[in-house]
Amino acid sequence: MTARPSSFSESVHVVTADRIARFVVAGFGLCEQNGVPLSERQRVALLTAALLEFDGVQAEVDGLREVEHMLQELRDWNARPHA
Repeated sequence: MTARPSSFSESVHVVTADRIARFVVAGFGLCEQNGVPLSERQRVALLTAALLEFDGVQAEVDGLREVEHMLQELRDWNARPHA
């Protein structure tokens, strides 16, 4: 049984990891099916690129969360009566 993510960012990581894994497996499979199997070095390069993309997800989520927080503060400030 897989543990359920406890936060939004954990959910994003789970979904992202799943999609990247599916992409890599599909890419390997398509290369095999088309008679152009990847060498071990090419597989490692593809996996490395996928891991680097996955690593950047947290920074992007944090940035989006910060923008949302600033927008909410602006909405709250604009909703207050000003003298």
